[in-house]
Amino acid sequence: MMRAILIGAALGLACLTPAWADSLASCAAIDADSARLACYDVLAGRSSASVDTSSSAAPPSAPAPPAPAVTAAAPHPAAAPPPPATAGVAEPDVIHAHIVGKFDGWNEHTRFTLDNGQVWRVTEDGVSTYRARENPAVKIKKGLLGTYFLEFDELNARVKVERVQ
Repeated sequence: MMRAILIGAALGLACLTPAWADSLASCAAIDADSARLACYDVLAGRSSASVDTSSSAAPPSAPAPPAPAVTAAAPHPAAAPPPPATAGVAEPDVIHAHIVGKFDGWNEHTRFTLDNGQVWRVTEDGVSTYRARENPAVKIKKGLLGTYFLEFDELNARVKVERVQ
């Protein structure tokens, strides 16, 4: 039964693909940036205005709605409370900073002092070592259930951390 549904969906998409590809080619042929973007917006369903792909003039369109304000997400109801040092202060979803001083890896006892004054402690077991770096750039990203991960911009590595200061 599932196989029949998937085959039917694939056949339906195969029938639509040439028309969609022609529409993309038509949009790509438009010289004016704003008109080309409007054409792509129509294909993506972001605008109901029709687009004349034969000219390079921008189609009439309604003014764009204002961009939503960026705010930190509310904590998950089941999230653990923040450490005492940050009680009452919501952490943003992503923090960009640099580790102060030399970095050459971590273990389960490592504390990272950041150039913004925050101190984060590794909360997972294990040891990772790397070629020594001075003041490497890092991101601290909010995970699920109140967890945080420290990611290194130069490395393909991350470690689970908690804020201690």
